[in-house]
Amino acid sequence: MPENPFISIIVPLYNKEFCIRNTIESILNQSYKNFELIIINDGSTDRSLHIVSGISDNRIRIINKTNEGVSATRNRGIKEAKGDYVLFLDADDYLYPDGIQTLIDLKNKYPDAQIYTGNFETHKTDSIHKMCKLQQEGYINNPFKLKWHNTWDMRLGSFIMEKKCFETIPKFHPIMTIGEDVYFTDSIFEKCKIAYSPSVIMRYDRNNSSLSFKKYPIEKCLSAYMDLNIGNFYQKCLNAECVAKGIAKKILAKDYKGCAYLIKRNYRYTFVIIKAFLAKILHL
Repeated sequence: MPENPFISIIVPLYNKEFCIRNTIESILNQSYKNFELIIINDGSTDRSLHIVSGISDNRIRIINKTNEGVSATRNRGIKEAKGDYVLFLDADDYLYPDGIQTLIDLKNKYPDAQIYTGNFETHKTDSIHKMCKLQQEGYINNPFKLKWHNTWDMRLGSFIMEKKCFETIPKFHPIMTIGEDVYFTDSIFEKCKIAYSPSVIMRYDRNNSSLSFKKYPIEKCLSAYMDLNIGNFYQKCLNAECVAKGIAKKILAKDYKGCAYLIKRNYRYTFVIIKAFLAKILHL
C-alpha cells in the first residue's frame, strides 16, 4: 500500500459478485496512480469476498465487517481513509481510465475548492446517457438551480472531496439506504466550494434502479427526511419533488402505511409541492 496516498477510493461491497471485478479493474487501471483502494465488505454472502481477495495489488485494502447497510459501510471507509481526498464508488459502477487524473487537473486549476467533480454517464440495459448538460468548466454557483433544471448534478463516483470536510459536515445518514447518496450530495452543495469539468469521469449502472420500488421501511427512504420548509426556492422544489416521487413509489410498492406517513408529514406543504411541479412544467 502507498505510504502517503493522496486519494482514498472507498467501495462498499455487498453481494456484487457479478460486477465487482470489473469495477476494481476500472480503478486499478487509472492513469493516476497515487491512491489506495479501500473495499469495505459489508457481510457479503456470495463470492464477492473471494473475488476481491484474489486480486493482487498493494493499493488494495479489504476490511470485513458484519452487515450494517451501505451508509454505515461508507462511513467506516471514511474512518479508515488515509488520503487527503476521498472518492466514493459503488461496487457496480465504472471509472473511466483518466477519470481521477481529470479531477486532479481540475484541482490544480482551482485550488481553493473542496470538491472537484466531473460529468458522468448512466447505463441502463443497452443505452448510455451523459447526465450533465453543462459544458463550461469552472465553479458551480447555485447548484440547486442547476440540478432542478437538469443542467448539472453530482453523484458518488464523479467527484473527489477533501477528507477534512467531514470535520464540519455530516457523514452518510446511518439508517437511510434508499436515496442516501442524494441526501449526502445535496447536503454538501452549499457547504463546500465545487469546481466542475464537463469531461466524463465515470459510468453509473442503473440496471438495479427498480429495487427502489420494492417495499422498504419508511425510515430507510430519502423521502421521509425531506424538509420542505428549508433552503432556497430550488432546494424546496427539489425536496417537494422527492416527496411526491416517494409517495408514488410507496403506492406502486403497495406500502400504504408508508404512503400515509409521507402525506401526513407533508400535508402542510401541499402548496409547495404543487408550486414545485408548476415550476417544472413552466421551466422556472
